[in-house]
Amino acid sequence: MFDENTFVISDTHFNHANIGVYCSRPKGWQDLIIDNWNNIVNKNDKIIHLGDFGFNGKRRIKDIFDSLNGEKYLIRGNHDLRMGGLKWWDDVGFTVLDEPYHFIIKTIVSNIDIYLSHRPLLDIKFPDKCFHIFGHWHNKSPFTWYSNNIYYVNMSVENINYTPLSIINILRDVYKTV
Repeated sequence: MFDENTFVISDTHFNHANIGVYCSRPKGWQDLIIDNWNNIVNKNDKIIHLGDFGFNGKRRIKDIFDSLNGEKYLIRGNHDLRMGGLKWWDDVGFTVLDEPYHFIIKTIVSNIDIYLSHRPLLDIKFPDKCFHIFGHWHNKSPFTWYSNNIYYVNMSVENINYTPLSIINILRDVYKTV
């Protein structure tokens, strides 16, 4: 279902004014995310949001959702769970994925296991050399690190220049074998 042309982003927090202060976001950060998203994600691309999409009512969330390119998938974050259940997010337009969501990408070099979640899952035994891609930690951790034979990638917008990244670019930048 997902392939190397799939994009990932996390923790946009649309309509959440205080997140700008908490995470030292630049002035106009919400428009920056929307512009960057639509400049890199085409209408037919797939994009997985790793949680904490937005706040302040279904109509406002739906308006932002509709302004963004791509076929959109959501792994609900802690704030999304407070906004509404599966039907609520389905009404917005997202396809909600279970957490952790696992898929395998076939590359020229090898098959690579990818696990997606909102929060980092540091207590789960993953297979060696897999990628665990998550959000939630905002700018409180580096973009990537390698530990116990796992590549951890923090996709919170503060770590990715407020721009979705394609799976293939994540693999190229981190793994260097694709």
